[in-house]
Amino acid sequence: MKRVKDYTTLEAHGYWRASKDDPGRRVIVVVTTRHLTINSPSDRPLANWSLEAVRHVVPGSAPAIFTPDDDADETVEIHDRHVNELLSAQIESLTTPRASPTPSAPWSPVLTIGLILAFVAVAAYVYSDEIATQMAKLIPVSERVEIGEKSFLYLTETAGEHCTDRRGERILSTLSTGFFSGDVMFRIIRNDRAFALTLPGRIVVFSDSLLNRYQRNEAAANLLQATRSHLDATDPTADYMRHAGLYKASLLALGGQTDNITIRGFIDTRLAVAFAARETTFFIGTKIADDQDVHATSRFLAAQEWQALQDICTNPSSR
Repeated sequence: MKRVKDYTTLEAHGYWRASKDDPGRRVIVVVTTRHLTINSPSDRPLANWSLEAVRHVVPGSAPAIFTPDDDADETVEIHDRHVNELLSAQIESLTTPRASPTPSAPWSPVLTIGLILAFVAVAAYVYSDEIATQMAKLIPVSERVEIGEKSFLYLTETAGEHCTDRRGERILSTLSTGFFSGDVMFRIIRNDRAFALTLPGRIVVFSDSLLNRYQRNEAAANLLQATRSHLDATDPTADYMRHAGLYKASLLALGGQTDNITIRGFIDTRLAVAFAARETTFFIGTKIADDQDVHATSRFLAAQEWQALQDICTNPSSR
């Protein structure tokens, strides 16, 4: 059976209700490996859900009804059986806990612990970027997102408040869907310095000062291209594992939980590097281009929308 990732575009007609009192409207539902995006028939973004939060209201029912919240206040009804099967399978793959290993013999736990200790003893002397990268691959998507969200929460406490409003979220969702197939989450924070950071879970953070550095909406193409180049070249989760050190990284790779002390140190280090940079860069040095060699972005971003993002931290509704 095919999976969601086997499709370049997977979409279906649906019926969306923003709340239980909403009479509803016809929409186009677009499914990616990480998100479900709801657009109007004219292709205007209305909502963007993380699949890890989505559940099937009544499994096995037809048509299928999906919701991103426990109370099922907001729902979308999809009649396409094929899309429903693919969507349900993708949700299950993201939310099903990893199976615990079943001991095959009484000595299996002892042998497993012995092998782990031997690995730790050897790796302690050779813990490198490559080991951190390989360990990061063991971290499930749900835990990566959790680390990223906790990191972002501490970032807002340290570097500036999260600026958001309904229109801004729609615009950021459009950028994510247009440039990254919907699997990147953009955030904007208030800060006097122009910088950008990437966090585990593919969370990209821009300061409002960085956005206001570019006066033409077409210049966003360079900003997005730098973001794409950075995400292709690095894994923020691997950076987190390197910062955590061998012991804590090993526990995390074996299913343990992250801790607030490590998250604070991780963000403090990233901010220190970003603030010390002479040019506007990502923390590893990926330069954000200026207005030269700009590719048109009118397909995804109108001038008024770019202006709305620049003003998001001065909009009273975003506070």
